[in-house]
Amino acid sequence: MLYKEFDIGSVRQITFTRISIWWLLPVVVCIFTGNLGYVVRIRTLSWKGLNRIKSIRIIFLREFTSSATPSAAGGTSPAIFFVNKEGIKAGRTPAIVMATYFPDELYFILMFPFIILRAGHSNLWNIHGANEGISKGLIWLAVERKV
Repeated sequence: MLYKEFDIGSVRQITFTRISIWWLLPVVVCIFTGNLGYVVRIRTLSWKGLNRIKSIRIIFLREFTSSATPSAAGGTSPAIFFVNKEGIKAGRTPAIVMATYFPDELYFILMFPFIILRAGHSNLWNIHGANEGISKGLIWLAVERKV
């Protein structure tokens, strides 16, 4: 499927300048820092039952499955399997994986309303006819709704 959709003309339109290459450095640093945080968290929550190499392997596999599979099947579910395969007992594995992702979810829940309120809905979504009801509704969905 990917081979049939590949267009070399689209790739040739991409130009790299010194500025674009310069801004790739912070991207790589952020990705590296985030993955390092995952490694430290999963290793700490397993009470050092996972060594650094096993933790890195789990995080890389989780990142791959998150990007290669639909969101319902990727990420957390395979991570539970990967942690279990590295020798952590089946009863502790889901707790470790869920506690590893909890700070990310908490960050999203806290920052999402702040970004909407700070930037304003019209700067985030330039939709003709949109009003503040969109941002208020999204804040309600993200924060106030009890599931």
